[in-house]
Amino acid sequence: MKALLGFQAAIWEDLVLQASHQRRTVLYATVAVGAMYRCRHAASQSPRVCTFQDAPHRLALSHYGKAISQLRSYMARSDGSSPEELTTVVLVTCLLFICFDMLQGDQTSAISHLVKGLRILFEHSGPRTFLSRNRRDSISGRAATGPMGTLSEVYVRLDADSTMFGQRVPYLYSTSYNNAGLDLHPPCAFNTTKEARIYLDKLTSVAFGFRGKLLQLAEKDINAMCRPESDHMRHYCVVYAMARRIDISSMPHLLARKVGMINALEAWLTALRSLDRDGESPALLLLRIQQFFPWFIISTFQNTRECLHDNLKDKFAEVVDLAVKYVELTRDSSSGFAFMLEPGIIASLYLVGTKCRDTCIRRRALGLLRGATVQEGLWSGKIYAAFVERLINLEEQRARDLIGADDELGILSEEARFSDVVLASDPKAPGYGRLICARFVHEETGELEIIEDRFRIVV
Repeated sequence: MKALLGFQAAIWEDLVLQASHQRRTVLYATVAVGAMYRCRHAASQSPRVCTFQDAPHRLALSHYGKAISQLRSYMARSDGSSPEELTTVVLVTCLLFICFDMLQGDQTSAISHLVKGLRILFEHSGPRTFLSRNRRDSISGRAATGPMGTLSEVYVRLDADSTMFGQRVPYLYSTSYNNAGLDLHPPCAFNTTKEARIYLDKLTSVAFGFRGKLLQLAEKDINAMCRPESDHMRHYCVVYAMARRIDISSMPHLLARKVGMINALEAWLTALRSLDRDGESPALLLLRIQQFFPWFIISTFQNTRECLHDNLKDKFAEVVDLAVKYVELTRDSSSGFAFMLEPGIIASLYLVGTKCRDTCIRRRALGLLRGATVQEGLWSGKIYAAFVERLINLEEQRARDLIGADDELGILSEEARFSDVVLASDPKAPGYGRLICARFVHEETGELEIIEDRFRIVV
């Protein structure tokens, strides 16, 4: 188990280790995660490779069951624990369950445990400020200290990341408020990387909330037209694509929020330069790479023409260059597979691999994904490398078919590109993946086209 380089592993050193000595439920959950990690480390980078015959896997499942049983007993009697201690133990145990599910590649169960933990966190913190009935504001970034402050930061960060794996909107929002309402803008300069990270968490949370609002509007329109797809993953792809056509020019609050988020993310990057005194540390490199993800999502989410992304070629190249430096500074040649609970660089590299159509840049991003020995939460570099490589090959083959030649490709034509791609395993064929791709046929009617591809996942 690793912490993000440049940031203290408070969740492991200050919470999990101590709690495992004090509460049996945390101890059992810790052993379960450790055994599952050992199973993954000894086998390969691919989830679900362990079998019930493997001793570490049997140990992991056994202690996972014991942890659930102990947690139920602890919550029923509480042993005289204060509400704060009870909530802390439950949230730490739930976080270990999330790690367990991430390690065995069970996204559905991991997100289910995450939502349960978020509900407990919100109920404990109490409602702070509501922007609407569905808006819940967390205590993260509000001078939260102690175990609950640490847990709040981690849960909110995972919450935002889960929106890339089926969740429409974050359950909690890591935001701050002033007398005028939502406060997105960071200070002119940051004092520490932790402060910069908390502000980036806020902006990322709001960015994914904005995207979630557009997804909800698109789903409402699709249902009104009686056009929902019977296949859940195909429907998911259609919703994402149709959200690009939501006209927010008639929704001043959404338009203002989008402009405000873009400006705030750019201001955040400017404020980060105040920490460049010691050169490019791993923490600073990581934060710059991570800022690209929400910035790109907000800046381009309503593009229906993929050729518009060609203007961001320099930005794509910069992200890859930063990732190369980060990998060089953090590479540990003495170990193989490693697991980090929180997202790192894989998400941004995935965006470069899928959205940059400069062959050289996107294949550099693909190479970094292939070489990843770290699983970052739900992001497994080698698994996503397999999907990205398949997508690249599909788009490049479409481009060659359009020009009728096998010449070396430069920038792909609009007709060869996909605007939205949903990645899924194939439940009918273990070891196979599905790419569900959407594109707007601008060269003809402008309608949405869905193309599906099945392939064997090789990592």
